[in-house]
Parts: sequence; C-alpha cells; structure tokens
Amino acid sequence: MNLGFLGLGRMGAPMAANVLKAGHPLLVHDLSAGAVQALVDKGAEAAGSTAALGARCDIVFLSLPTPAIVRDAVLGAGGIVAGGRPAVICDLSTSGPRLAAELAAALAPLGIASLDAPVSGGIAGAVAGTIAIMVGGPAAAYDRARPLLKAIGRPT
Repeated sequence: MNLGFLGLGRMGAPMAANVLKAGHPLLVHDLSAGAVQALVDKGAEAAGSTAALGARCDIVFLSLPTPAIVRDAVLGAGGIVAGGRPAVICDLSTSGPRLAAELAAALAPLGIASLDAPVSGGIAGAVAGTIAIMVGGPAAAYDRARPLLKAIGRPT
C-alpha cells in the first residue's frame, strides 16, 4: 500500500515521522522544502506536488492549517484528486463537520472514501504518538486506515 502525507508543519511532521518509525514507506509533500527534506532524511520519499502525491498513493493523510487549504488541497486544480484516485483521504486537520460533509459528498462519486479524523493532544502528543484521533467516515475506509492511524496515535 502506498501512503502519502500532505502538510508537514508542527503537527504533521511528527505524525508523518511516526508512520515512518512504524515501518511504513511514505511519500510526503509540503510547501516548505526544509520540512520535506527533514522527512526524507528519516526515510520518506518526496513528492513534487500535491497532485503527484495523489497520483501515487492509496491513502493520503492531511494535516493542514485551515479548511480552505484542505478543500483546495483535495479538490483544487492541482490537488490530490487532480493527480489521481487514492482509495482513502484522511483529514487529520481540524476542518469541521461542514467541510467533512462536503469532501465526503464530492469524493464518494469518484470512488474515494473520506475520513474526517481531527486530532487532540498537541505537539507533544504528536511527537510521542499518543494523540487522540476522532475518526468519522465509512467503516471499510476506517478499517483500512486504522493500522496506520495507530502509528500516529489512538484512533477512536
């Protein structure tokens, strides 16, 4: 299974690092070349763009700062969906129920499952791999992503 992680900021970088520590290969992308390089140094592979990430991954995790950025990263002209058709997009951002419903409605006809999975526990929890992950979405997609989410924290 090919995994991707988009958004390598203060929360995303440690979550992505924990996926790597658990032994999963990971393709990463961020606007910050330094953030990407830090994960490449830990064993990740860099994607040249958000669309390139979508083209190569079965599951894509997002950790982005605002709902507008999440929407554009998923559905925008250069977004994940423009690049390919991952099976699952898992939004670890705090985007809210309105965007979660919008993404689920837009992705379902494309055969892509959407998981809304905001996290709680702060940067220390992200680093330690102990954050709480409140997951909503289709059961089959959750079952597929759950082993990976366990590398990040405690999914419920």
